Amino acid sequence: PFTRTKRTSSHQPIKLEQKQFYNPQYCKIHGGLQKAAVRQSQPKKKKREDVQMKNRTDFVSVGVKEQLVQAVRNQWEAARAVLWALLGLVVGLGNMMLEISPFGAALCAAVPLKNLVPAALGSAVGSLLLSGLVGGNFTIKYAAAILLIAVVRRMGREQLQRWSDYRPLVSAALAFLGLLLPTAAMLLAQPFSAYKLVLALAEATVAGACAYFLDRSLRAFSLGQGLFTLTRADFISVVLTACIVVVSLSNITFGGISFGRLLAAALVLLCALLGGERWGAIAGIVCGTAVSLALFPKVQLLGIYALAGLAAGVFSSLGKFGCAGAYAMTFGAMCV
Repeated sequence: PFTRTKRTSSHQPIKLEQKQFYNPQYCKIHGGLQKAAVRQSQPKKKKREDVQMKNRTDFVSVGVKEQLVQAVRNQWEAARAVLWALLGLVVGLGNMMLEISPFGAALCAAVPLKNLVPAALGSAVGSLLLSGLVGGNFTIKYAAAILLIAVVRRMGREQLQRWSDYRPLVSAALAFLGLLLPTAAMLLAQPFSAYKLVLALAEATVAGACAYFLDRSLRAFSLGQGLFTLTRADFISVVLTACIVVVSLSNITFGGISFGRLLAAALVLLCALLGGERWGAIAGIVCGTAVSLALFPKVQLLGIYALAGLAAGVFSSLGKFGCAGAYAMTFGAMCV
C-alpha cells in the first residue's frame, strides 16, 4: 500500500498521516507470489504421494490365470470342501483284493474335524458306488461305518479333545471299532464262518493302521514340515499314505489307463532320480505291492515295479530322460 502526507498548518510541524487504500493490481500480484511460495515450500514427498494415489486409481489389466487364482482364494473354504469330498470319493472307491475296503473309514477317523462332513460324504458315496464300478461283494456296511465314525466324532468332540496328545491312537481305535461293529452285526445275521470272522478282524485292523498313518501324515503337513525335514516315523507314514492313494486310484481308469499305476510310476521315477538305485528299488517294491493288492491277482506287478525302479536308479546319473528311458524299457520288457 501507498502512503500520503498532508501538511495541517504552516506554523505547525509537518505531521504525516498514513492512509492505506486498496490496490487490486498490487494485491493480485502479491497474492500470486504468496501462493507460489507456499507451493514451493511443500515437500516433494507429498507430490510423490499424490502421484501414487493417482496411479492407484488407474485400471490395471489382470490375466486369466491371476483372476482364477484370486477367485479360488476368495472361495477357498468352498474349494477346500470340494477337494476333501473328491478325496473321500477316491479313497472310498479303494479296495484290496476285491474283498475289503477299509480306507473310507480310516480317512473319516483321521481327517481334521472341520473337514469331516465333506470327507464323510465323499467316502460314503464312494463306498456305495464301489460294487457297481469295481465289482466284488461289497455291502452297505462301509457306509454305515463311515456314518458311525462321523457321528461319534461330532457328538463326542469335547471328550475326544482330552486325548489330543494321543490323537493317532484315538483315530486308529475309532476306525477299528467303527468298522468292526457293522461287520459284527452282519456276521451275527449269517451262519457262523471262521473265514469271515478272521477277515473281519483283519479288515478292522487294516482300517486302524491306515487311520494311524493318515493322522500322522496330515498332522505333519499341517505343521508346515517339509518332506526332507520329517522324522523317520512321519516319513514312513507319508509313504504309506501315498500307497493308500495309489491303491484307491488303481481301479479308476480312463481309456484303459489306470491313474493309480501312473501315480506309482511317477513316484518310482522321482525316488530313483533323487536317491539312485537304492531308493528306486525300495519305491518300486512299495508301489508294486500297493498296485498288486489293488489289482489282485496280478501279483507279478510287485517284481516288475521293483526291477524297473532299480534300473531307473542305476541310470539316474544320465538325468531324467535316461532314468525314464531305463524305467520304460525295463517295464515294457517285463510285461511282454
